[in-house]
Amino acid sequence: MDIRKLDDTFWVAPQIETDRMEALAAAGVRSIISNRPDAEETAQPAFATIEDAARAAGIAVAHVPVVPGEITQADVDAFAAALDRLPGPTLGFCKTGKRAATLWAKARNDARSVETVLASAPVTSI
Repeated sequence: MDIRKLDDTFWVAPQIETDRMEALAAAGVRSIISNRPDAEETAQPAFATIEDAARAAGIAVAHVPVVPGEITQADVDAFAAALDRLPGPTLGFCKTGKRAATLWAKARNDARSVETVLASAPVTSI
């Protein structure tokens, strides 16, 4: 799994799998925010499944589901609240990582485009 480090406290990734939780914890991830609505795709694991695996690995979780292309200020506020309450570093994920990066940038009032944010972020494989 390729993860992009947006800053020292927030990383983004495409869909994560439950069998990667121990590796994520070993890499320093202390919390996860899922931005995928359940059943967005048939093969995606339900948030409850991800939550159980994450908690078993000692990782805190939050679910802030966002429909692609329909991010609202309420979504940004919910994401910012989750970032504030969860221990970092935090990994945000969605289908590609773009929604998570967009929410992070908007929550931090980062004026750069999400493409610029992602292009400048180093990639780590876990």
